[in-house]
Amino acid sequence: METDKKISSLLIELYKRYRILRLRKIIPFEWGDSKTYGEKYKWDVIKETHNKPLHEIVKIVFKTNLVDAKRDYGLLIKLIEVAGDDYEVILQRLVDENGVDLHKRLANYKNELKQLIKKLHLTTNSGKEYSSFANDERSASAILTCRYPQKYTFYKDYNLYKSLCQYLGIKSQKAGSKYEHFLRLIKQYLVPLIEQDTELKSFVNKATETNSNSEMLIAQDIIWVMFNYDEVKKYTISMATENKYEAEMKLLKANKNLILTGAPGTGKTYMAKEIAAQVMFGDGKKYEELSKEEQKAQIGFVQFHPSYDYIDFVEGIRPTSEANGFERIDGVFKQFCEKALKNLLDSKRSQADLEKEQNAKDKIFAFLDSVDETKELKTKTGASFAISDSNDKKITCYNKDNEKTPYIIVYVNELENMLNQTDIVI
Repeated sequence: METDKKISSLLIELYKRYRILRLRKIIPFEWGDSKTYGEKYKWDVIKETHNKPLHEIVKIVFKTNLVDAKRDYGLLIKLIEVAGDDYEVILQRLVDENGVDLHKRLANYKNELKQLIKKLHLTTNSGKEYSSFANDERSASAILTCRYPQKYTFYKDYNLYKSLCQYLGIKSQKAGSKYEHFLRLIKQYLVPLIEQDTELKSFVNKATETNSNSEMLIAQDIIWVMFNYDEVKKYTISMATENKYEAEMKLLKANKNLILTGAPGTGKTYMAKEIAAQVMFGDGKKYEELSKEEQKAQIGFVQFHPSYDYIDFVEGIRPTSEANGFERIDGVFKQFCEKALKNLLDSKRSQADLEKEQNAKDKIFAFLDSVDETKELKTKTGASFAISDSNDKKITCYNKDNEKTPYIIVYVNELENMLNQTDIVI
């Protein structure tokens, strides 16, 4: 379970970084004078191979760097010419999902293709027997992806799968099981994020001039871009060990506000808490490591919703528990501001003054804790009253004998000032 949380956290971070890089066009899908650089070609291949026979898919795919094209293209062209029907049967078994799991289909594809090539005694132009048979997981992944781009995606061991395992701190699988493991990781952790992100999918469709909506291909693109582009590779590899939110903290300190965007469930609230904890307490402090008192004293949260208004956020008039009573109530933003102002003013006061103020507060709240609403109290003049309500800001007193003004509000800070200036016994 702990490993799952770690993997999820690291891949959410990877997804968020990728999202920024793509949406801001920091890394475009293609560039160069002839637009020959970038990753758009992957979507072009999907579009070009759509509804094509399997042997035609092979011809198209093996002209790209999605497979070991230079090594295997000539072999496969000869194979199609000499034994096209037999090869088509092997390809069909690879993509046929009826009752056969992927692991077994990959193993069968590898063995059947090797046996067919050896049976035909196919040789290179120089007369040598082929030592590679284009039957590896990478080649199979390309064929599967072109046939079912919603279920599969392109794969490479080095610079993709191994880099991902290294980043996540997990052990890579043995040959024959690597592609399956790669698919499981992205289906479990990345695809659910992408499925909800209509903005990213719409952007990718427009940038690649397709309408594939393949979350699997976007997931593969996330991993490839984040581990293979010099602009982000160095930072990505260090994300698991270094302060992940250093860039956001610098932005927050410089601009005094920060907006985090993303689909639901992508960790925006979690990230906000971690940034707040590190800004306030430093030393890599995590929010969950803070005490309840530290969280309440320095960090606050507000959730906006359709019925949320100025009264809730800043201030407004609210009815009270007293008959026909109304009072001005501070909203959450004003409470934040007052707390911040008090923290600033307290930082300029002496330790003795702060201790004196805290002592006064302790006396007040100790007294309030010892009194219930039914207990009748008396003033120096003998007038009776009861405390009907209290909180950390005010105390509401009720005098049943005063019909005109039965309720009196006493503010805690006023009592504190009185206690600080004179020796009053409560």
